[in-house]
Amino acid sequence: MVPAHERLRADDFLVRYGAEKFAILLPESTIEEATVAAEGVRLSIAHADWGASPVTVCIGVDSARPLRDLDEKLLIARADRALHHARQKGRDRVAAFDAWHSPATA
Repeated sequence: MVPAHERLRADDFLVRYGAEKFAILLPESTIEEATVAAEGVRLSIAHADWGASPVTVCIGVDSARPLRDLDEKLLIARADRALHHARQKGRDRVAAFDAWHSPATA
């Protein structure tokens, strides 16, 4: 299995966001491409050798492409809502905001 950090492109950006959250910025990516990338990261983490305890991750995905009237705070809020949706559906999964909730009601 490819390590999660090796799945990122040269222009992608991984940052810690809060105590237990991380953000991966994927410039020029559609929601579909970002969701595929997130699933790859999830699988890399799930299949890594963590010793005695397995590690899982829930990932929320959103996209500002195509460009919309979407500021950073709204983009983060939508990705966070997708993250909470993934957690509610059961751990170790990816949820994309556009896949389960209308952007008009964000």
